[in-house]
Amino acid sequence: MTIGDALASAGEASFRVVMLILSLPALIPIPGFNDMPTRSSGGSSGVIRPGRIKVLTGRALPCLLGLPVFALAVAIALPIRFGNIVPVVAVCVMAIGLIERDGLFVVVGILLTLLAIFLTAALVHGAVFLMCAT
Repeated sequence: MTIGDALASAGEASFRVVMLILSLPALIPIPGFNDMPTRSSGGSSGVIRPGRIKVLTGRALPCLLGLPVFALAVAIALPIRFGNIVPVVAVCVMAIGLIERDGLFVVVGILLTLLAIFLTAALVHGAVFLMCAT
């Protein structure tokens, strides 16, 4: 079975899984990633709860998240040391929210996106300021 066959068999959820898989390699140097909250086998005691804020987990939402995810991809691609951690975490949180259909995780991912864009802009502004000062 090829990767394309696996994604085709996953259907609608394939976009969400690919979004998560492609963002994970950027998190490798971060210690403690295995402490990420996951859905427990007991059901209601986990951090992730499918069905919260259902409006943010519908079929149209991945299309609406295209622009924020693109902005995060640009921030991740910038050659700023440790500047890609917050954008990658934002993408991962949004992807987990979409996969598990937990709208609260999607909201947290969007808020992290705003924080990531602000931090990236501040880092780029600081770098430009330092380059112009010399």
